[in-house]
Amino acid sequence: MSLLRAVLFSFLVVMLINHAETPLRASNGDPEDVGPFMRAYFQALSGGDVNTLIQMLGEPLLNHRRILLEKNTAYPDHLRSYYQDVRFVIRAITSTKPAEYIVSAEFIFPSDGQSILLKFFLERVEGQLNIVNEISDE
Repeated sequence: MSLLRAVLFSFLVVMLINHAETPLRASNGDPEDVGPFMRAYFQALSGGDVNTLIQMLGEPLLNHRRILLEKNTAYPDHLRSYYQDVRFVIRAITSTKPAEYIVSAEFIFPSDGQSILLKFFLERVEGQLNIVNEISDE
């Protein structure tokens, strides 16, 4: 009887592991590049690299932020200051349909121990990922 339990337990563990990975494999795109894309986005934020941010955003979010990114000359310094010691942690990546992803991420501010949870909505158009929207996840 204990051998049967051990076999069933092993089977369940393998099934749970495979199921846990399913959201990252559920799309027709290449979800493996979503995490690195989001880390590059955070690097652009923390480095004040507005040109890279413009390239990474898509409509409607780009339209909403365009003036800030293109016209506000103080914005790069603000980004560098604001995100200076912030830690960026990806909590989950899910595929809603082919070539569309939702990334749940946390920005952790060590100076006061606070954090912000955001959801980023990504779309892949002609092979290029873009962040098209973001909302608070709190």
